[in-house]
Amino acid sequence: MTAPMVFVCEGTGMSFAEHSPLRAILHESGLPSKVVEYPSVFFPFPYDAMVRRGVEMTVAAVRGFVTENPGRAVRLIGYSLGARIAGDALVTLAREVDDIAGVLISDPRQPGTGMEVRRHGWRLPGITMIGERDPIDCRVLRVAAAGDPICSNAGLLGYFLHHSNYHRMLYGGQRLFAWIAQRLAHPPNQTVIV
Repeated sequence: MTAPMVFVCEGTGMSFAEHSPLRAILHESGLPSKVVEYPSVFFPFPYDAMVRRGVEMTVAAVRGFVTENPGRAVRLIGYSLGARIAGDALVTLAREVDDIAGVLISDPRQPGTGMEVRRHGWRLPGITMIGERDPIDCRVLRVAAAGDPICSNAGLLGYFLHHSNYHRMLYGGQRLFAWIAQRLAHPPNQTVIV
């Protein structure tokens, strides 16, 4: 059986970083991957434009891959802004791809607690908090740190203490990223709070 292809949506400013946290998970999993290199820096791209472009690029990349590799399993993994993009892309792709699943780490649209859910309707120029996304009709492993305000009900201090430290966290008696890597080929439909 051929291993699933993993499409990677990095967080803000990381889409070109060689040593990003998601690449550590991929290295540990041993699965083949493709990075979706969407514009992930706030200047000159506003948040809404980055999300829109990232979703378009992710959907197009997966559709192209599935056309060339019919029947091959696909996984999406995203962190922070990349989780927003991967999750939004999964809403569309789950209706089109037979064997697709995702891993969303620090998703701003985390059901019930994500920053975009808590601040629904809030706007600044180029930044719109649009609330929860439509249901994703496939398996999704959601990972959120209890103190990370991007995906949970936490204050700003939690951003500095937790948001950039998922690679240091433990879950199930082991490093969180090792735990995720072991499940990336077949992610459970589960929410993990660390």
